[in-house]
Amino acid sequence: MARLVLLVGVCFIGAFVGVALAAVVLSVVWDVPLTSLNLLLSGDAFHPHQRAIVRTTLTLQQIATFTLAPLVLLAFTVPARPLGQWVRAQGRVSGGWLLAGVLLTVASLPLLSGFIEWNAGWHFSGPLAGFDQWMRDQEATARRLTLQVARMDSGAELLATLVALALVPAVGEELVFRGIVQPTLTRGLGGRAHLGIWLTAAVFSAIHLQFLGFVPRLLLGAGFGYLYQWSGRLAVPIAAHFTNNAVQVLLLYLSQRGTLSGFDPDSTSALPLPWVLASGAATAGLLLRLRRAAAPALPAAPDDVASSADA
Repeated sequence: MARLVLLVGVCFIGAFVGVALAAVVLSVVWDVPLTSLNLLLSGDAFHPHQRAIVRTTLTLQQIATFTLAPLVLLAFTVPARPLGQWVRAQGRVSGGWLLAGVLLTVASLPLLSGFIEWNAGWHFSGPLAGFDQWMRDQEATARRLTLQVARMDSGAELLATLVALALVPAVGEELVFRGIVQPTLTRGLGGRAHLGIWLTAAVFSAIHLQFLGFVPRLLLGAGFGYLYQWSGRLAVPIAAHFTNNAVQVLLLYLSQRGTLSGFDPDSTSALPLPWVLASGAATAGLLLRLRRAAAPALPAAPDDVASSADA
């Protein structure tokens, strides 16, 4: 469990490293001083290349925080041979499992829309009124940032947004949460995999600080966790995570180009009930099928290796 404390620490350091890297890149490429970065990210300042600046900053921060930092942690806390075995095992993933992760994600989207509508309707009053206002302020801040990043006027901007909002988060967040946190928690809980998966999913959802979307993100995180538990390959939840984010980016892009008339990207309304019910049935069927296809012996995760960090 000590590795989880170290993980938090190195991720915080990684976040600062990401800001420093972004400051260097922005200064060299667009002559943007560090003092202006927060203003640009909040939308309180303007730059001709603002969208590219924000995408670059988010991408570098994500890579430094959720990819480089945990890789450094593993390199220093797991013996080289077991870590190498785990990495090599991760490279052996079947196309069937990757396709299953993608299909499960797509099939579950209408079902999740029902949870999105329900969760977005949460209201707190009385002693929790302050928390309610904080939740809504967080949603407004996230929406402003998304509008800056996800405004796409060309195919090139679509690709850049897919990298910033889909590919990089999928790789980094799955490495941290499914690759490190989930197996560590599961082992600490005496091997109770279900509890480890759901606790990891709860942390994964909470860390986004968007509690009006906590429940659907919790369910997504649990789905990613079961995909990793059953397949034993990190590439499977990465593919599922990327698919979820990429679908949202593509829908937004098509909406901005006028291809999807009547589509409101800010809507939290559920899809029609027949769609939600069909999605629920398809999701349940896929989960049962994947559970039966689960690998009988999963490769050891890096956190399953005894090291000085766990002493």
